[in-house]
Amino acid sequence: MLYRYIATRLLIPLMLAATACFLIACASPEPFRSLLVNLSAAFIGSLITVFYIDTILKHRRQIEWEEVRARTNFRLSKLGHSGITSVRLALQFDAQDVYDRRISESGDVAGVHSQSIRIADSMLPDNIQRLYDLDEKGWSNLAANLRSLCLSCDQFLMLFGRDLEPDITRLVLDIQMIAEGAMSAYSILPDLMGVPDDRLPRKRDGSSSKPIRDAWTELTTVKLVRLCTLSADLLRKLPPTYVPE
Repeated sequence: MLYRYIATRLLIPLMLAATACFLIACASPEPFRSLLVNLSAAFIGSLITVFYIDTILKHRRQIEWEEVRARTNFRLSKLGHSGITSVRLALQFDAQDVYDRRISESGDVAGVHSQSIRIADSMLPDNIQRLYDLDEKGWSNLAANLRSLCLSCDQFLMLFGRDLEPDITRLVLDIQMIAEGAMSAYSILPDLMGVPDDRLPRKRDGSSSKPIRDAWTELTTVKLVRLCTLSADLLRKLPPTYVPE
């Protein structure tokens, strides 16, 4: 924002003023020609000064940001892993079922990072139909995990949003939006999601509410697959810094 302000309010006006003075000087007699040439040179000098200051400001900003980049990358990586973990737990996979124990126990952060991306890209989407086996407690836990994920997105954007790269900000916002969408089923129909067929309440016309429950479950599977994709995309843009528990 600061650099755009400098460009529009200083650099462009100075360039136009310097050009205008030089062109007018070419068609003006003395002593106006010398005056306009000197004025044009003054504008050019100011332009060079502004460019120099702008470069210094950018360099200083980069140095300041590098001091906190490692910390923000850690929190962003944790956010990406949280999205994957929420889906993994909903599909009833334990950590030892999906992560190579040797890599996890060795403390190989890069290895775990790569495994998380692989899990989100293929393993979880390929087994998304396991969501139909989730019981009432499982749906409640899924909603709680997604709610916590949304809150983490809010907190991160509030603290660091203006300092993030646009593609990172876009991913965090998309993760939050999809997580909110995946919560809809339990938020709207907590008395149906995860309830066994024989305990499902009847509709007013006496028919089964199973089609409603199944339709909302299917909608949630689509959202969770998308959450896996977005979480993996976020991890791809980050260096390995966090090992999920």
